[in-house]
Amino acid sequence: MKVKIILSLAFIIILNSAYAQGKAEKKEKNKEQYKEIIELLKSGEYNFIANRANSQNGKSINLSSNYFLTISNGIANADLPFFGESYIVNTSTGSAGIKFNDSVSDYEIKEKGKILRVQIRFQVETFQDLYNCTLNVSNSGFADLTIYSRSRSTISYDGKVSAIMK
Repeated sequence: MKVKIILSLAFIIILNSAYAQGKAEKKEKNKEQYKEIIELLKSGEYNFIANRANSQNGKSINLSSNYFLTISNGIANADLPFFGESYIVNTSTGSAGIKFNDSVSDYEIKEKGKILRVQIRFQVETFQDLYNCTLNVSNSGFADLTIYSRSRSTISYDGKVSAIMK
């Protein structure tokens, strides 16, 4: 009987140490991914590919097409769907989506190392509108993009950040 108890305790101790070692390795891997994401975002050359759009009133839709935001050389290029309220009707663009290809201003990166996230804020001013964008990126590259506009209700997108393929 004593042998069974001793073997059970030894087995539990071995499992616990293996679990702790696996947890430490995962934590180290997450920190390494976080460093890579910070490098990518600081380079100012990346894509955000949206796979879900979330309106201000709580409705959301999965996106099947290739909707994106690309930051490259101080220029933001976006083609994102929009559904929600428009405060000003703009017929000059011919599109109901959020589309721009203009200079970025007030680009700010805030590192949140404790929770392994990075927050990026910037503005894009077009002829039609001013967009305030906030991109929150996790260490694994999953991100949410929120766009505030003068002429439309706020909308957010879930997706993934990656390097620009050249």
